[in-house]
Amino acid sequence: MKLLISGYAWRGGMLNYLGKGFEQNNLDVKYVFFHAKGSFASKFLNEFSRFQSVSNLIELEKYNKFVIKKAQEFEPNILFVTGGGRLFPETVKYFKEVLKCKTVCYIADNPFDSSRDPLVGMSLRFFTHIFVCEKSWIQNISNVSPYSIIKPISVGYNPEKFYPIQDNTITLNDFKKYSCDISFTGSNYNNNAEGAYRAGILAQLSTYDLRIWGNGNWNKRIKYFPELTGCIKGEFLSFENLLKLYKLSKINMNLPSPQIITGFQPRVFEIAAAKGFQIIDYRDDLLDFFSKDEMVTFKGPKELREKTNYFLYNENERIQITEHLYQKVKNNYSWQSISKIILDNIT
Repeated sequence: MKLLISGYAWRGGMLNYLGKGFEQNNLDVKYVFFHAKGSFASKFLNEFSRFQSVSNLIELEKYNKFVIKKAQEFEPNILFVTGGGRLFPETVKYFKEVLKCKTVCYIADNPFDSSRDPLVGMSLRFFTHIFVCEKSWIQNISNVSPYSIIKPISVGYNPEKFYPIQDNTITLNDFKKYSCDISFTGSNYNNNAEGAYRAGILAQLSTYDLRIWGNGNWNKRIKYFPELTGCIKGEFLSFENLLKLYKLSKINMNLPSPQIITGFQPRVFEIAAAKGFQIIDYRDDLLDFFSKDEMVTFKGPKELREKTNYFLYNENERIQITEHLYQKVKNNYSWQSISKIILDNIT
């Protein structure tokens, strides 16, 4: 069986990890990735006006023609994308009606959020199968795609990237750079509202030794959250340095995007697999995987402050929780296992 993957190969690597899982399940997989020119790739999801520009539309038109050409040569049985896969609705329709493919979509972002890819909502009805990582979006998706098979699904993580780093790989400079009370790594979303949510929570923790890494112009938040002055340390870290940060931070703050109402993002598994201690902005779906005693969460500023103060000074409990979560997560919940779930539901 042949499967074609279309989309944008972002840094997190989810498409690659899922593709590897499909390969491990004996599918012949072809990757056709969108590589935008200039700054478009980083701006695509955040600036609809740029998407509408003539030059960017030309790039997308070229890409869609290229995908169709590759599909005609490859003759896939399945089209797989995350979001809209950078495909026009008519391209997805072509795969479904002309090439007679199963058209499969994994939804990780709200398809009706105007700050994101505007094509996704128009393409949904042409997907035979839609897997959604946020249950609260399912009703709206089913309203516009009544004949699709729609199922909730989890996120995953890559065990080859996230694991406990050895002490002898950590230098004195690493210790000085990454050892802190609280750390956060993640996007500021290029000054969109999602970033304000994260900044507003982190600003409440600025009286601690707080260190922030991530893209999306974090420094521009300082104008509105001056408490963060001195806390922002740089852009995204390499995977190797991220593992060091997870290990050396007393508390890794885990703040899912506020568009995620019930679900959670891969970082929950990633920090646990790297033996980092985390405090998570509470989401209901965490209880599908962990008991209340296994995972430290918060609901509101008061609880966040109380738990931060408690766990900063109770190292033994941090170690116990971290070790327990590591044993539970390691070799489970991988993107490869998510690939298997998807295949079991479409074949």
